Amino acid sequence: MRVGIMTFHWAHNYGAILQAYALYQYIRQTLQVEVLIIDFITERQRRVNRILTDIRWSIQMPKSVGLFLLKLVYYKPFVLKKLRFEEFARDYFTYTRHYGVFDDLRSTPPELDAIITGSDQVFNYRILPDRELSAYFLDPFSSQKTRKIAFAPSFGNDSIPPEARNKMAVSLSEFNSLSARESNGAKLIEEMTGKPTEVLFDPVFLLDAEHWRTVALSVELPYSDYILCYALNGRSTLGALAAKIKLLTGLPILLLTSHVRNGIKADNTLYDIGPREFLWLVDHAKYVVTDSFHGTAFANIFEKDFYSHIILEHSSQRIIGLLNALGQGRRLAKKAEEITIKQLNIDFTFSRQVIMEQRKKSDSFLREAILNPIN
Repeated sequence: MRVGIMTFHWAHNYGAILQAYALYQYIRQTLQVEVLIIDFITERQRRVNRILTDIRWSIQMPKSVGLFLLKLVYYKPFVLKKLRFEEFARDYFTYTRHYGVFDDLRSTPPELDAIITGSDQVFNYRILPDRELSAYFLDPFSSQKTRKIAFAPSFGNDSIPPEARNKMAVSLSEFNSLSARESNGAKLIEEMTGKPTEVLFDPVFLLDAEHWRTVALSVELPYSDYILCYALNGRSTLGALAAKIKLLTGLPILLLTSHVRNGIKADNTLYDIGPREFLWLVDHAKYVVTDSFHGTAFANIFEKDFYSHIILEHSSQRIIGLLNALGQGRRLAKKAEEITIKQLNIDFTFSRQVIMEQRKKSDSFLREAILNPIN
């Protein structure tokens, strides 16, 4: 049996590549079937991974030139990070042939028994052009030959305009099995299709901490205990939370970000970290502060004392929904004043049980979705 996965395997983003790894490994090892990553990467997607972006010849030019020069200063660590992502993908994934454009995928799709889209924001109309979005909605694949499965996809938004909803509804009507990562996403799918839609945790929760530790790679640091500040969006408000924990504990701040302009004061900033090193850094941190969904997820998997922070309000439901499901709603901090020394120690008993239950739920969904024949 051959199962394909359509996801953001190409993105040099820790959450994107690690959720792809988790789903790929879990299906391959648990269901004992052949699993292939659909190697769909457009030229636009390749540009997203560029280290040095083009200078904008406009009123924004001074800012653009400044950012270009700053990235030039840190070019070597960014190149090392890129190489580490590429090495990870080569070591852990098996691919179909390469597809660079939608029409190629539509005209000669790989022969598969089942095709899964997800997880991550594969249904986000804000970040994907129409034809790319159609690919992740599995339009190039025939529902007569291949089971279409949505495993914990995210819309990345709390609402969708009518025109986009109509297109999505047509595509989703051909799916054999439906689920979503967030409850609002499941509600959207049910409204568009009239079909019941399960809410499932992100694939990174399919694997336990011990498995992730076998993948992790150590990082040489000048200190053993530290506050890991993982800044996905690179804003100073996140840094204020880390600074408050440093004030309370005296521990150094280790900043992990891709933003050379971030306004965050740290004792050490790392730009060269790959997926395996990221896992090690989270696992060995004393405290984690992050504005990232997957940063929040791994803090819970490794049971680290943490705080999450919302930067982008339009996509806040991703983090809020996860924290509420895990009984960790109090770990969402808006201001540094909310953090006290008494709140730094977390009891993970409830969240640990929730993760185990969700893992069983996801396992049941995948087994039924993949192994049941097309009616």
